[in-house]
Amino acid sequence: MTYTNKLFRISITVFLAIIFTSFTTSIDLETKSLINDKVELKIPSNFKLNSKKLEQNSTFEVYLQFKDSPGLNNLTIGLWNKKTQRSIDSYKSAYVKTYKDKFIDIDDDGVSVINGNKIGYIKGNLDKVYFLKFFTYLDEKILEVTFTCKSKDLFQSAYEIMHSLKLKPNLSKKSLKNTNSSTLSNDCAVILSKATNSLEKQVKEALLKHTFDLNYSVKNGKNTGWYRQTFYVTNLVFKHAGHDVRIIYDKKNNIPGYYYEYNIRGRRRSITQVDSFSVLAIIINDNARSKCYPECRQIISALDKFNNVTVRETKTNRVILDKNTMSHISLSCL
Repeated sequence: MTYTNKLFRISITVFLAIIFTSFTTSIDLETKSLINDKVELKIPSNFKLNSKKLEQNSTFEVYLQFKDSPGLNNLTIGLWNKKTQRSIDSYKSAYVKTYKDKFIDIDDDGVSVINGNKIGYIKGNLDKVYFLKFFTYLDEKILEVTFTCKSKDLFQSAYEIMHSLKLKPNLSKKSLKNTNSSTLSNDCAVILSKATNSLEKQVKEALLKHTFDLNYSVKNGKNTGWYRQTFYVTNLVFKHAGHDVRIIYDKKNNIPGYYYEYNIRGRRRSITQVDSFSVLAIIINDNARSKCYPECRQIISALDKFNNVTVRETKTNRVILDKNTMSHISLSCL
């Protein structure tokens, strides 16, 4: 048995052990910071962290269990203790197969971008007990969350919990990693943090009523995933590579970006998404860029990674522009 298969079996065993939950008709959520403030997640306010010591095993580096007072409704958070290079798509497929092999009904599964992070998810039920498992990367390891309940009313909060997951960027000198192994200056950390906070506030205050839907596909090996995001257009424009570039913002997933339009055999749009407001701050803030170079370099994804990029009218699915280009930018130090 391979190590990965062992992890899946242990994860499923843990899931089956906690899946039977009590009936609750309503639920309030509160945001909590977890795992040394690296993770932010909404958790039912009446759920308390299990104070009992959990049995140690070789699967998880961190394992948190929140439950209600009867101890029947559960939300668990596990961080695997081994790094991985496998894709979220492949883990999702493996989870689906494992659940189906155990006769668990799968209602929905997929991979989505939420708050700037690629997240796989599986929704299903076993004997009318409903569950949502979702997972992503944290420190190159798999972070997984499982929420189970018996009430459909209670389960309506599941997607809200999933969409609340944020991996907080920590701009301290200690937490920033550098691909060139050099030491990040304190000036860079301070200036980048201030520029990031200021820019995020400006963008969120500059949203216009105009939105557009962005549809595209990403090929991962033999599999192709399709994605749709809704972007708000802002009134913020800056000069970049000789173009007047307008900032846009995916409010639902907390993803900023920008675009400009050009004419080559028809009107087209060049769209760039970025990992976080810190990346956008480096791009448009001369002071942050100069203080953080060469520690923080821009990493641009291959242009052929995103296919079938179309701009559509929100809610109507009408194509406004097709044959567009899209790229993605991250930073070497984040």
